[in-house]
Amino acid sequence: MDKMKNAVNKFTVFILTLLILLFIPAVLFAQEVIIATPTTSKILLDGKEIVFQAYNIEGNNYFKLRDLAMTLRDTDKGFSINNHLQPLNGSVFMLPSKSDSIDSEKYQPVGSELQTGDGQIKTAVDNSLIHCDVQGDIKYFKIYNIDDYNYFKLREIAYTFDFSVTWDEKYDCIVIDTSNSYKIPPYTADISVNSMEEIGSVSEYSIPIFINEMPIFSYLVKTETPIISEYQGMANTRYSELHNVYVFAEDLTFYGFDVVCSDDSNNLYLIKNDSKKFGMMDGELVNTNITGNDIYSLYRNNKYVFLDDKQIPSYRAGDKTLIPLVELIRYCEKIDIRETMTEAASTYLVRLNLDFLMEILNEEFENSEFYDPYYEPSTGFYGNERYMSFATIVTVGSIYGKFVDETLTGICKITTHGDNNSYHRTYFMGYFSNDKANGIGIFKENFVGGTSYHTYARYRRFLRGEFIDNVLVDGITYKSESMSDVDPSQWQPIDGYRYEGARVNGYLRKCVVYNDGNNCSDRNFRFGYAVVCEGEIQDGQFCGYFRSYGEDGRLEFEGNYGDYIKTRDAPALDNMQ
Repeated sequence: MDKMKNAVNKFTVFILTLLILLFIPAVLFAQEVIIATPTTSKILLDGKEIVFQAYNIEGNNYFKLRDLAMTLRDTDKGFSINNHLQPLNGSVFMLPSKSDSIDSEKYQPVGSELQTGDGQIKTAVDNSLIHCDVQGDIKYFKIYNIDDYNYFKLREIAYTFDFSVTWDEKYDCIVIDTSNSYKIPPYTADISVNSMEEIGSVSEYSIPIFINEMPIFSYLVKTETPIISEYQGMANTRYSELHNVYVFAEDLTFYGFDVVCSDDSNNLYLIKNDSKKFGMMDGELVNTNITGNDIYSLYRNNKYVFLDDKQIPSYRAGDKTLIPLVELIRYCEKIDIRETMTEAASTYLVRLNLDFLMEILNEEFENSEFYDPYYEPSTGFYGNERYMSFATIVTVGSIYGKFVDETLTGICKITTHGDNNSYHRTYFMGYFSNDKANGIGIFKENFVGGTSYHTYARYRRFLRGEFIDNVLVDGITYKSESMSDVDPSQWQPIDGYRYEGARVNGYLRKCVVYNDGNNCSDRNFRFGYAVVCEGEIQDGQFCGYFRSYGEDGRLEFEGNYGDYIKTRDAPALDNMQ
């Protein structure tokens, strides 16, 4: 009997030990252990040595946000903090301040700043999910939590508030200079490596990517030897996978770039050309699905790639050159991106848009005669609907622009807020003349309360391109249908419409947008919408060359429009404004 008990006890111990070995490590080691080493280098801020409690993690220096705010408080690169930071996650709001700002606008000390550390190596926890708002814009920083304090990457704070950070190797010194702007260190490629050795694979990326609202093919690079430039670090987001998303450099010729290869084929130059018109992707390609399979083998590149004279990382796949998507972020300060973005989605609501045009308009506006960064117009009723006849309701708003003989003229920014608890909100940035939009512009309408003009799920419609007398004559229109026009608080986006191209004479494409779920059920088109028909138009009507597609996205007809309408109904061209 005792032998039986001993055997049972031994078996029980064996089972318990096995369970511990199988399950406990999964809990203990599910989170990567990150080592934080105290920064021992001297730190100079505008020539004065400051002692920080800082740590080096994977080659980058991390500082307490409040320590940086405290030391920058009386400079022109200061910022205030209004936060609800918990040890993990939480939120933080930052507003820039200057040396001559009033005291209440500067950083307000709390007494815990600039404490000295114990000089010991620590373990860090990635805490990059903190919600960071800088002057109304959402920013994504690489953040680590060490001993219940959150540490931000110095270079990302320097990039955000535009002060210089350099490394003096001779004197082992980090130099912070608020009188100079942040400069992204140059990247230098090594093309002497073996470019014939396969180092990974390439698959299609599952999140739809757009540039100026035009779709572009994007790819996920999978390799154990990633190439990371400093700019990729500056463009850090909570979607870490975005760092492995690439586009073909050669495709950028359709997205406002001149792509030039040197005579010896060793250099590839990508030169942004703002006057170059974007190309329209073939409708059959727009209507395809994402397979998720590996489609290319990955190789190191045997040529230098320059993006406006700055060398950037690259790979080779097939006979083309892959460059990091985040390198293009330098051309758009604001990125339209939905925070609930998931890998599985292929829908018009879950996507990322690099808005080059908005950046160009913002720069032109800031350089205009009118622009004054400290000017705050009074909020109230401005004139009447003539200033924003796009809007369905106009009661309260703000106009930033120049009036000539009481007529809004030149580049301007207009926001309006409707009644009914402000469920209608509109935004326009672009050129006006004779009190109407004339020239390049972007209009957005938001049907749900809140000020998030850049959230796709909140767009009721947008128009962008060339306007004549408030009418879009060439560009892109998106209009979502509403499940509840009666009660705006219950509004949800469902299937809508998208138009690309000319509205009067030229080439027009009509599309249907699917907003009915993260996976678009069985209509999983790669960009979240499908081309219905397209072709030449004259006086706003189809004529000449014409294409029509079925519900499955496949091309059903290609030929003369006159032949098409002999056996089929003419497609309706409504909802284009």
